[in-house]
Amino acid sequence: NPLADAAEQVGENVAEAGNVLEAVATPTPTAKTGLATVIGLKLAKSVKIFGHTFKTHGMKNTKSLTDRAKGTGTPQGQWLDDGKAAELLSAVKVDGPASISIPPGMGRVIMPDGTIVNASHAVVVPSMFGFRTAYPFIP
Repeated sequence: NPLADAAEQVGENVAEAGNVLEAVATPTPTAKTGLATVIGLKLAKSVKIFGHTFKTHGMKNTKSLTDRAKGTGTPQGQWLDDGKAAELLSAVKVDGPASISIPPGMGRVIMPDGTIVNASHAVVVPSMFGFRTAYPFIP
């Protein structure tokens, strides 16, 4: 059960919280991206806000998630656009581990046999200053 597993992972480290405002200080949009995307990408890099959400389940981790799914026999969720996922997650307010619906094309799940399935939901595990983790899954 992804929610039960996520609940076990809940643990907050207040000493690491720091000032999260640095993560979004004066973003500069380019011709190809809007301000929201730039802010989302900067937010996605903040471990203080998102825990291991993007470090482990981010868009650049396909190989490691595929290997992890095969090695553990457990499906692994992956965000397809860290910036957009950060924007979505920034609006989520939950008191404990929860399942949320996500828009089509936002995430996918890598199965132990290597197949990839589109995800319709995500597990979110809040911490005091954001999230311990959040990852797409199939209910």
